[in-house]
Amino acid sequence: MDEEKQKQIESTIMAAFDRWSMRNNEKYLQEQRAPGRQREESVERARQDGLFLTKRVFAPGFDRFIVLILLSNPVVRNQARVMLKSALVSIIKEAGAKTEEVIKKSPETSSPTLEYVGSTDQYVARRQFQRYRHEDFKEMIFTIADDARDNKVIADDRISPFSTVFAPIALPQNEETQEAEAYLELDRVASMSNTDALKRIMLDSMLRLVAPEYVQGLLGFQKDCLGLLNEIGAHGETAGILLKEFSKFSLSLGVFYAHFQSILGVYWYRRQKPEKKKELMARGFPLRYSRNDAERIAPLLVNLMGSEERACQVMVEGATCLFEYSLSESHDYLVDECLSMMGLSKQYSATIAENAAVLHRTKNNYGRMLHYANRANGLSMEAKDVYLACLTIRDRAEAQWYMGMQKESVNSLEQSEKVALESLRGKQLFGVYFNLATGCRRMRNENLEFKYLRKALELANHTDNVSSVLYVNSRLGEILSRR
Repeated sequence: MDEEKQKQIESTIMAAFDRWSMRNNEKYLQEQRAPGRQREESVERARQDGLFLTKRVFAPGFDRFIVLILLSNPVVRNQARVMLKSALVSIIKEAGAKTEEVIKKSPETSSPTLEYVGSTDQYVARRQFQRYRHEDFKEMIFTIADDARDNKVIADDRISPFSTVFAPIALPQNEETQEAEAYLELDRVASMSNTDALKRIMLDSMLRLVAPEYVQGLLGFQKDCLGLLNEIGAHGETAGILLKEFSKFSLSLGVFYAHFQSILGVYWYRRQKPEKKKELMARGFPLRYSRNDAERIAPLLVNLMGSEERACQVMVEGATCLFEYSLSESHDYLVDECLSMMGLSKQYSATIAENAAVLHRTKNNYGRMLHYANRANGLSMEAKDVYLACLTIRDRAEAQWYMGMQKESVNSLEQSEKVALESLRGKQLFGVYFNLATGCRRMRNENLEFKYLRKALELANHTDNVSSVLYVNSRLGEILSRR
């Protein structure tokens, strides 16, 4: 398999939304030279597009709402299947695809005007496809007009080939291309300098993968891709690359779905009446994530990722994102689903629970911190991971201290040290004392901190963690300077 060809396909899919934006900019610039009313409508459409896309980034609850609309709206679903097949054919047919390669006559009728799209009972007239091509989705799909045989533009779209922004083919050039590229670059620079927006985009990309409706849609998209490739009768190197990439969850599949769904969302929003748009922009759409969502996502992700461990990795990342949005209870729903998976190792489960305890400490949720510290301790003991067990006991001690149980906290610190001395030596023992010291610093118990720092320093020659040794020396100096 040609790796260069695979990288070319991947890079084009990655850039598909930018390529769509480029064509959208060209259309906008063209319309700015049109008569007054058309120019005003173009300005308003661009403004509304911006509002819609921005709200999807900054209001993840709105994003979930849009995903549900796209999956349930019959008009969108029919359009999506036609456009998906167009995109796949265009990727395979690099020189350009023909209309008859996207639609074919219904097996139940000899009518030349009623055509069949996909493996379900969905029919689309040829003229309807041409409307998609030249009106509804004209930024996504474009005609390759140059006829190499006689150097003429082919006017008949039944003959002229087309391509899409997802295909590894150069976009057509026109008078607005250079200016449109400048607009796109300015937008890119502005986006990269907006750290809040970048953070939101990263959080939202991970949140989507724990939203049941999004993953259910992605699984359906994957199935449609494989079914349509089979229906197209795809052969050759490019088709082989797509079949390999789409037969399992891959970066190409995930980005393809994300870009395709984003583009469909814009087209859906454009069709809404002004009062509907106003209502959508004014509504709050708070982000919610229920226990039922967590229970639903677990099997969906196992199906998508192919294993409980990979699914759990995604769920933990999603849980962390929910925590960032101050949805600590929703975070716990996902973590609990992970911990209920029977296929995970005890050590991995203990690490998940310990990380949950640490997260709750950052938000002063000490009761939940104690809960997960105890779960992590039990799992680490079952896994016979003594070092991790000592860390979880330290977590428990911190939670107890913050909750006013100072005596129990000191007992837990002593227990952590005792367990470590029974089984650990050298580098790991240094690590336990170092973590006990940093925990005591957070607890603002300088006497205990000093005690564990000194013991860590005695083992400094057993570790290669230079930064930790420097910290121990520096911190001991600070404490001694006050005595």
